[in-house]
Amino acid sequence: MKPSTAPTPNDAPPCPFCEGSRTEVMSLFGSHASLTTCWCADCRSPFEFLRWRGPAEERGNMDRRNGVE
Repeated sequence: MKPSTAPTPNDAPPCPFCEGSRTEVMSLFGSHASLTTCWCADCRSPFEFLRWRGPAEERGNMDRRNGVE
């Protein structure tokens, strides 16, 4: 698994509400350690972004209750 990096203020994700690109990172840690708090200047909405996400093959199978890896 590749190590993940937190987004920088210049690397903010697009807004999930209006899909605007004028977003900025407000806090590297949101309500949970894996979330980053961002702000959209287009629709003026705060949103949280899951920092550690990627293709399923990089994450691995999280369902170990069934013995599947």
